[in-house]
Amino acid sequence: MIKLISSLAAIGLMGTAAHAEEVFTVKAKAISSSSNLQANSVTFQGPTGVSQLENSDTKANAMGFGADFDFRVGEYGHLGAEVNYTDYFNSNEKVSYKDLYPAVYGAVDFLKDTNYSVYAKAGVSYHNLELEDSKVGPVTVAYDDFDIWNFDAGLGVNSKLTKDTSIGLEYRYTGSFQAESVALNTSGVGLTPSSQRLRDIKLMKNEVTASVGMML
Repeated sequence: MIKLISSLAAIGLMGTAAHAEEVFTVKAKAISSSSNLQANSVTFQGPTGVSQLENSDTKANAMGFGADFDFRVGEYGHLGAEVNYTDYFNSNEKVSYKDLYPAVYGAVDFLKDTNYSVYAKAGVSYHNLELEDSKVGPVTVAYDDFDIWNFDAGLGVNSKLTKDTSIGLEYRYTGSFQAESVALNTSGVGLTPSSQRLRDIKLMKNEVTASVGMML
């Protein structure tokens, strides 16, 4: 009887350990992002008359990278935190910008098997945007950095490679809760430097993420 109890206890501990190995997953991610930075245009007096900086629809595609820290909650739930970085470059008068964005999320596995799971997720992200200087003819426009809060929603799939590793693919959409504004300064030949504000800024993204995870 003592041996039987000992054997059952050992099996239980092994099962607990096996489950604990999958409670926490760290993922390294590669991101393909299509971004749209929308804002009202700004009109200012240039050396040859009135000029307009049109930023109402600044689109850019870029690759980025990130890390994801995922905690299992029960059999189907997940809570997680992540940090991502993407650099959007425009070669014309449209604005180039860098985006560093931490996020938190909740997710639910709605299809699940031994070796894979399909999930839906929702969360919030905090985007710290660094806008690069841009040119409108002879005029240089310099922007302050600013931040904006977004909501996130996505679908993804994870598949086990080995007992401790996995790969994943995810689609995510993110959009701004509310519009923000940012200060900008214009300067150039024959132009008195002046301060303006670019208003009603919103950030929208469609992103596809590939990941490799390590279960701890």
